[in-house]
Amino acid sequence: MSTTIPTAPPRQLGPRRITLLVALAVFAQESMWNFYDSQVPPLLRDHLASAALVGFVMGMDNLLGIFIQPWMANRSDRTRTRWGRRMPYLAVGMPLAALLFVTLPHTADSLPLLIVVIVAFALVSNSFKPIGEALVPDFIAPERRSRANAAVKIASSLTVIVAAVVSILLVDDHPALAFAVIALITLVSVTVLCLSIRDSSSPGYQAAVAEDAAEDAVAESTSVGQARIRDTIWEIVRDTDRSRLLLIVAILVFGSAWAGSRALVTPYGMETLGLSRGARAGSRCRAGSRSCSRPIRPRCSPSASAGCAP
Repeated sequence: MSTTIPTAPPRQLGPRRITLLVALAVFAQESMWNFYDSQVPPLLRDHLASAALVGFVMGMDNLLGIFIQPWMANRSDRTRTRWGRRMPYLAVGMPLAALLFVTLPHTADSLPLLIVVIVAFALVSNSFKPIGEALVPDFIAPERRSRANAAVKIASSLTVIVAAVVSILLVDDHPALAFAVIALITLVSVTVLCLSIRDSSSPGYQAAVAEDAAEDAVAESTSVGQARIRDTIWEIVRDTDRSRLLLIVAILVFGSAWAGSRALVTPYGMETLGLSRGARAGSRCRAGSRSCSRPIRPRCSPSASAGCAP
């Protein structure tokens, strides 16, 4: 049973400021993921001849996320600290993920070590991925959430451009520095977030504390425990109304197709189209944009060098 922790007096933050701060957190997270999906496959391709194996390794983060994200989201909902129930996970998880992210290019010479860092990064990043966006309903009233969510999604979309620009400017000549730049964006973002937000003052947190007190009172008289994640899943599966189950399946299928395709686009661009690593990742920018393209000398991959022009 949750224990109520005394909280600091509420610190009023306007909806616009909260939205911008949450958008900053999502921007940092998605910048890492977009750069990860475009630049880690070439590191694996140096060791693995099979594109299927590269896709399998790159898909592990999504497989882990199926189990880690609901579990961590549930733990976050039940956490009670002076910082709130979201910020402790972001304050620890985001810097740790940035550290592992910087390590990735330095482990590229050893496949086992690279796999270890990839799995560790996936574990850490999935642990806080659903938590940042949960700050929106904690702070923002229902009638304003649509606009707040739109701003957060815009920030997420902008990360494609950021990852592409960093790839174009740095990856070909300074790959380790490119990873460091993305990690620095994450560190700056989490620092601003930690200095600005204590979600223990949010209406959502205060409502959760009040709900805990009510549950404690009910539990003393009825001995009814809290609902578990597997109970919720089983309820969705058994429900005669299949709308929730079908929605989850649709999201799973779409997410699997999207994640599987984008993880292999960079190797395809390098090996089939003769693009460099930076050029291939940069091609995620909108087609025809002069600011996101530059002349690239075709380069042959080691596995397809026969018959290539020098």
